[in-house]
Amino acid sequence: MPPAPHQHCVLVIEDDYATRDSITQALASEGFRVLGSGDGADALAKLATVQPCLILLDLMMPRMDGWQFMEELRVHPGFSRIPVVVVSAYGTRDGVRSVGAADYLRKPFEFPVLLDFVGRYCRLGCETY
Repeated sequence: MPPAPHQHCVLVIEDDYATRDSITQALASEGFRVLGSGDGADALAKLATVQPCLILLDLMMPRMDGWQFMEELRVHPGFSRIPVVVVSAYGTRDGVRSVGAADYLRKPFEFPVLLDFVGRYCRLGCETY
């Protein structure tokens, strides 16, 4: 059984440290608790301890990329309801939705747009539990 959801927690899965750090700082300044991960395998391990209200997912990463992460995430019933927003320079909205992502934000992005996505999906994600 997965841990109880934390309504203000966002898991950021991004292999580029500078990008992950920028996203983390922007979300933390808005009051979110942020967990960072450099690849999908590490992110799955973190999901054993916390269930975030939202996952922000890059697609192109070493070890376990975003596509593989989505496959693994969706086989775990407790995690399958966590909304995932793909934040990547690759892919399309229809493509990421076909593997179960809630939405797609293309890089590069403006931080106000990112914060809008996070606010919208955290509210939705927390209401599904």
